[in-house]
Amino acid sequence: MTCYSCHAPQYLATKSPAHHAAGFPTQCEVCHRASHASWSQAVFSHSSYFALSGVHATTACARCHKNNVYRGTPRTCYPCHQTQYDKTTNPNHRAAAFPTTCETCHRDTDTSFNQGTFNHTRFPITSGRHAGNACSACLPEVMGRAST
Repeated sequence: MTCYSCHAPQYLATKSPAHHAAGFPTQCEVCHRASHASWSQAVFSHSSYFALSGVHATTACARCHKNNVYRGTPRTCYPCHQTQYDKTTNPNHRAAAFPTTCETCHRDTDTSFNQGTFNHTRFPITSGRHAGNACSACLPEVMGRAST
């Protein structure tokens, strides 16, 4: 009654990508159509799991899916980009306790981390002496400099 009941051997033997190891569903019709003449005509929508936009659209699959392993690949930014977060010094993300939800400042369509934009929502700076100050005036250690 189901594709998998007859095609389990093909599902288990598939290596590119390894369906079982990747945790692909056993509902073959999610990617394969009865009208397809071969297995290679499968249609997979990556956006169902993680949208491929910006730099991710041109990144080789193996960069994220090491050794052809798909199961367990993070679906959020921070697990893959923690090193960049930790090394950022202008402003120092760790010292400033910036959120690890990268999309707060970075868009998935950005082609570089330098394109991040910060909206000062925690402490609105709209008038008075705060409005003209650089970030380093209040938090020099966040900007990668010692206090003066």
